[in-house]
Amino acid sequence: MPDEECNNADNIEWMNNLRTDDNKEAFTQCIAFESSFRSPKKGGGAWEANEEYTWSWWLARSEGGEWNLMTWGY
Repeated sequence: MPDEECNNADNIEWMNNLRTDDNKEAFTQCIAFESSFRSPKKGGGAWEANEEYTWSWWLARSEGGEWNLMTWGY
């Protein structure tokens, strides 16, 4: 996802709504990554056998701060 699409007011508000007591400063930046992977051929646990999954990973930070992993999944 391009930075311009990800780092917009709606997504920053969403990241701030996900904050916990550990995140005292309001977030001013966010970024998203996507990863694709294939599950084991025989499946297992929550995985369907031999399926491709695409997950999104959302991180946020205050200006110049450390990135915090806020949410992930598909």
